[in-house]
Amino acid sequence: MKSRTHERVDTYLYSIFSFNGKFYRGNVAKLSEKDIFIRVRTDIPLDSCFELLILEDETLLEIPVKVVWLIKGDGLYDLMCVEVLNPQKDYLEFVYSLISISMPIKSLNPEKKRDD
Repeated sequence: MKSRTHERVDTYLYSIFSFNGKFYRGNVAKLSEKDIFIRVRTDIPLDSCFELLILEDETLLEIPVKVVWLIKGDGLYDLMCVEVLNPQKDYLEFVYSLISISMPIKSLNPEKKRDD
């Protein structure tokens, strides 16, 4: 099995986007350098492109994305995965900061066996 080249981070971030004159709100469930999973009730078709807005603290990220896949619920889609098109520096820095926060901290002084 092929391993992932980009680590995904679990998140709960507020997102908003517009498509064909309608506004949608969603929650970013996971993200990486290349893709974002969004929990949202929508009927957007595959391969649709739009600007995803993510607000984190006082930072507003505008991210160009393309819909890669959708999971359908009762009539509408409940989860979609979007590909980040041409990831910008501010987005990548944001992702790297989340990755560094979510990584487990390893002890700097592991317990050593003593020979008494």
